[in-house]
Amino acid sequence: MSNPASEPSQADIFAALAAQASGTFPRPGQNTRKSPFAEFVESAAGGGGPSPQEALTSSSNLKGTGTNNRRIYCTRAGCGSVILSEGVADWTVFEGAVLPDDPASPFPSSNPAESSGSSTSGAPHWHVPQSPFSFDNIGFSKPDLNNPDPLPSFVPRPGQKQYQVPVQEGPMTAPGAGSGGAKVKWLICAECDLGPIGWSWEGGNEAWLVADRVTYGELRQ
Repeated sequence: MSNPASEPSQADIFAALAAQASGTFPRPGQNTRKSPFAEFVESAAGGGGPSPQEALTSSSNLKGTGTNNRRIYCTRAGCGSVILSEGVADWTVFEGAVLPDDPASPFPSSNPAESSGSSTSGAPHWHVPQSPFSFDNIGFSKPDLNNPDPLPSFVPRPGQKQYQVPVQEGPMTAPGAGSGGAKVKWLICAECDLGPIGWSWEGGNEAWLVADRVTYGELRQ
């Protein structure tokens, strides 16, 4: 039996992921034009463009929130790895930031109001219901055995029914039930190991990507 004290902690895992973000990795898709999430937020805030949800989703899903209408890519300069194809993930809004902020992280600090373009719409994410087979490319970290449940109480746990409150009525909230022993595995780019860009549960069939930790391709006609 492994000793949890000898396993890497969450801080160790995040530090390792941040350290891997210093290089560049030429990839086949690196020259494809990709837009950061902030570009859609700024366009909406300036009054000249649709909201990020309107710009990034198309046909409504069962929750009425839409699915991604563009390919989703790794944010790392020079990587170009396709993480998700169109029509795979559901637009999902949580009441607050989910991933812990880390000063060493290559990602900006999470601010739900700024990342959504609205002070009331919470923190946008992509829900991938059929992980890992829905991904084009994705990697998983080892679970943090010292801190198996580091996520906020409003994040759905394994076996817990997920639901989405309509955006105009506020962000998603979910009862903070225990994880039932399941451990969190952080999502990383399968090509260059950049992360964490989201999370899943060990042995689970769902995953979530943070909307502002990935980039977006052109809208294809």
